Amino acid sequence: MFFASWKPPADVFYAGERWIIKVELAGVSPDDVEIAAQDRTLTIRGRRRDRWLQQGFACHSLEISYTRFERSIILPARIETNSIRWEYLDGILRIQLNTRGARS
Repeated sequence: MFFASWKPPADVFYAGERWIIKVELAGVSPDDVEIAAQDRTLTIRGRRRDRWLQQGFACHSLEISYTRFERSIILPARIETNSIRWEYLDGILRIQLNTRGARS
């Protein structure tokens, strides 16, 4: 377990029978993202890297977090894990899923 210092912003929508979760992940490679679901909790974790820092450049100013992150979202019903679909476009991770049971 790690303690993330960056918590990416997220929007959560309910549309018909599907939940849509959008997470802002500018500068994150899709290869560095993991999506997990357990019961009612959807967890998105990963790492934002910077290739310039990896090449040994010295920083004058550093305002963007290049670190591991984790974001958990609790939904009002159990997540159907086999329904999870995602796409990553223009720095936004868009996840669609279904839940079983109550909704808000």
